Amino acid sequence: MTKCLVPLSEEQYQKTLENIGYSSETFQSHIEDFRKWALEQKQLPETKKDEPDSFYEVILVGCKGNLDLSKQKLKAYYYSRTKYPILFNKKDPLDESIMNTADTILIATLPKPTPEGSRVTMMSANDTDPKKYDLLTGVLRLFLLIELRGREEGVFNKEWVIFDAQNITMGHIFRILMPSVVKNVLEYIQTVLNARIKGIIVINAPRFIEKTINNFIKPLLKKKIAQRVFLYSEGKSALWDHFPQKILPKEYGGEEESLKNLSDMWLNKGKSEKEWLVKVLTEKIEERKDEKPKGSYFSSTLKFFSMD
Repeated sequence: MTKCLVPLSEEQYQKTLENIGYSSETFQSHIEDFRKWALEQKQLPETKKDEPDSFYEVILVGCKGNLDLSKQKLKAYYYSRTKYPILFNKKDPLDESIMNTADTILIATLPKPTPEGSRVTMMSANDTDPKKYDLLTGVLRLFLLIELRGREEGVFNKEWVIFDAQNITMGHIFRILMPSVVKNVLEYIQTVLNARIKGIIVINAPRFIEKTINNFIKPLLKKKIAQRVFLYSEGKSALWDHFPQKILPKEYGGEEESLKNLSDMWLNKGKSEKEWLVKVLTEKIEERKDEKPKGSYFSSTLKFFSMD
């Protein structure tokens, strides 16, 4: 697979493991045990045997070394494709509708980590015309990035998300506020995905964006996540208090490629691995009633979702 991320340094890697109570030896042992267990689960898709170690690592790290919770998370990941059909109804995760967003939706995880080994994902609307945007397609771009990252890197500290609202108008808000989609997306992110969120930053946020997030989005978030949402009316300068400038795209005062180029890099990575993506992301399985714990995997993983 093409690499889009600069690996963590050995110091950052070891510090991340240390923060969740792992030694290198125990971590490696848990990876082997986790993979062995997964291969024994006949109800899970056959593609599990082809997954790289990073796929299992990211779940273990996200669950802070809790192997039992990691097993529940893995099942929740596979079952989610049936539970959330609105999010996983495409036979081709790189169909024309997705590829047509290349110039309108910019989304990329920055190549370099923060000094503490966290990752930074940036998103921006690249066109002021609301008619060119569709919430679900934008969400699927984000999920595509997450899937690609999970096969490239398994160990990183926490996750920062930056959204630049500079080109967002009220027309965009009216077009993308689809309650059923938003609810499904936020539930999926908080119950199935494995990143430990460090913060969500919105820059160039006018008053109507602030109201939308505070009144519509935050009530759907867990309390700890909602407390880590930062809204700024300022632009790129607001980011400099959170990150070293050098890791940011050049239009944000940094030394990296432009966000457009980074976004294209990730999209091209998806294109180069399309056959694998179609195979992995279109497999759906039903949750078996005889193994469903009380409250289902989704509610049980939700209560363990950690921001620490």
